[in-house]
Amino acid sequence: MNYLVVTSLYTGMLPSLATGRYAPCGVPAYHKLLERLSAEGVAVTALVLAKSPAASAPFSGVTERTFPELPGVRFVVVPFYGRFLRHGSLAERANEAAQLLVCARKLFRLRPDLVYADRASLKAAALASLAGFRTVVRFLGIANFPTLAASARARLLSPLTWLSLFVRYDLIVCTEDGSPSRAFFERCRHRRTPALLALNGVDAAPGDTADGAADALRRAHGFAPDTPVALFVGRPSPDKGALDLLDALAALRRRGTAFGAVFVCGAPGDALRREAAARGLGDAVAVRDAVPHRELSAYYRMADVYVSLNRFGNLSNTVLEALRAGVCTVLLGPDRRDGTDAATERLVPPEAAARVDRDNLAAALPETLHALLTRPDLRRGYAAQAAALSRRLLCGWKERLDAEAALLRRVAGGGAVTPQAVAGLTARGAAFLPPRGA
Repeated sequence: MNYLVVTSLYTGMLPSLATGRYAPCGVPAYHKLLERLSAEGVAVTALVLAKSPAASAPFSGVTERTFPELPGVRFVVVPFYGRFLRHGSLAERANEAAQLLVCARKLFRLRPDLVYADRASLKAAALASLAGFRTVVRFLGIANFPTLAASARARLLSPLTWLSLFVRYDLIVCTEDGSPSRAFFERCRHRRTPALLALNGVDAAPGDTADGAADALRRAHGFAPDTPVALFVGRPSPDKGALDLLDALAALRRRGTAFGAVFVCGAPGDALRREAAARGLGDAVAVRDAVPHRELSAYYRMADVYVSLNRFGNLSNTVLEALRAGVCTVLLGPDRRDGTDAATERLVPPEAAARVDRDNLAAALPETLHALLTRPDLRRGYAAQAAALSRRLLCGWKERLDAEAALLRRVAGGGAVTPQAVAGLTARGAAFLPPRGA
């Protein structure tokens, strides 16, 4: 079979594509799926679209990459075409139009059995579906898409994106990451498009090796064996809550609470280092740039408390990995206004993860962290419940991607996606929205 995969240029893939050495980090739902399709013998053209001049900087033009680790997969990096325009919005629109033309040329030249596009490539997915190609749209969470549903002004500013949601696709697959995706897709999809909202896979950390690596990490960061360590994994952007955590740690330091903290940013962390130093935390906080995904298990094992403060939802890959590793975890509580983290509340009971009030974070987070960092018994209770939950709820990446690859084969072969076809995933907490009227 022949698939065309169209996505934005993910930060975690940028080093691999820039250097030609395969070492992906972040977005495992993307690179692990390509690895699965490669092992299956599918011929994949992975069209990768740079959405900013910074992402495009390592590439002087359209760049092809292949890796011996991924036989049958050919990456085509498409640079940002609007870099010479001064106005940011105009540059983005020019780039989008140019990249859409590249997608169209690839589409009609390759004539793939299946087009698989991420949410940033929704217009390319709409083009493929309207042209008669079988198409699956992959949402790695819905991010700020609910704004389109809630704001007429947003729809007027992005009319093609809004209309592309209502094109008929063979399947929408959305990561269940705590965002209000179910409410969104119940309203914002073609009535004949099925939608699957599923947790990502997560693999168990290797035991003894990870334990040894965790001890080495603790020593490397200068943390004493009895110093409790908080861990944050994610981009240091405002919506992820890194600065909120720094503020809470600064409050704990003023209170005299002993702790260490590690931030794994998935991107250059110089700005976060400056923020930590400005709060007097330079000696207690370590900031790491991108870490290969295979090395993250040691960080979870090193941590006494994992903290997730994502405003858009708290069932991300990193949260699932922390639960699977049996780490005491702190999550934002649900947003009752828009349904964010309603799925988190449904799937993760309160005894398996501590919650902090998102509307009173400045006061609630230091109190919660102080209690957890000073009470090993409390941490052990949450950790034990997290590990028990993960055994019931989570599946490994192999099982998760076997299921998704089977759905892609079904769609590529002209089959319909039915409740029976997704039964294995719904047994693990996934939600399936069948075509309306089916």
